[in-house]
Amino acid sequence: QEKSKLENERTESGEMQQVRRVNDASQSLQELWLLQQKRNHCNGLICRQVRELSIMLDSFLNRNRIMHKEIISIIGAGGKTTLIHRLADEYRKQNNKVLICTTTHMFREPETDISCNAEQIIAKMEQQGSCMAGKLDGENSDKITTLSEDVLRRAMDHADVTLIEADGSKHLPVKYPGAHEPVIYPYSTKIILVMGLWTLGEPIKKTVFRYEELIKRFGWREEDGLTFEMLNVIIRDGYMKKLLTEENSIEMQILFTEKVNGELHYIGYEEAGEKYGLQ
Repeated sequence: QEKSKLENERTESGEMQQVRRVNDASQSLQELWLLQQKRNHCNGLICRQVRELSIMLDSFLNRNRIMHKEIISIIGAGGKTTLIHRLADEYRKQNNKVLICTTTHMFREPETDISCNAEQIIAKMEQQGSCMAGKLDGENSDKITTLSEDVLRRAMDHADVTLIEADGSKHLPVKYPGAHEPVIYPYSTKIILVMGLWTLGEPIKKTVFRYEELIKRFGWREEDGLTFEMLNVIIRDGYMKKLLTEENSIEMQILFTEKVNGELHYIGYEEAGEKYGLQ
């Protein structure tokens, strides 16, 4: 009996030792797992921080690289594209390489480059002095849309001046922008707002793009004739309030267009104020 008892004790002792070994091994595995999780977490944090720093550095380098460039966003209605071409001509005469593009949609002209190839766009700027470029609109082959960020940056790096059509108006001379408009390029050095004057007195339904927003906001009626005062409200409430903030110190110029012998004539805000009584 004593011998049997001793054997049982040895068996129990061996089982207990095995249990302890298993428990110890399990605990060690848990500790290793926790340690690995901590390492993974730290690595994850480091990777995220590296990615964030990389993005910040890339943004800084891109911004620094184009800070000495002239990047003009043209918005509003009633003469944006004509102004872009006149500015491009003037800059070319000063031996500047000019890139013309859009952040929204723009009519495709015969010489428009739709290759979406930065090297080809740059070659055209070198050869011709300027290049209008964009991606062909999938819904309307008569229009182009914005280039990819990579192609746009490479082309802008080579251009001395970039002229961007950053607003759409459906061929109407006046526009009140929607909540998502205008689409200003982030590194723009200047904004030019254009508004047409040749339909003053006509119903806003026929002359103002997004006139419905004016009816909702100010209680105007669609048959109301467009006045100088209304135009001033559209400019201040629709554009200046949105774009000229404490955080945004970008330069903004306002131009009005008149039709003289069938051609567009541009006048400044102060001149228009004196001529038409704008306040």
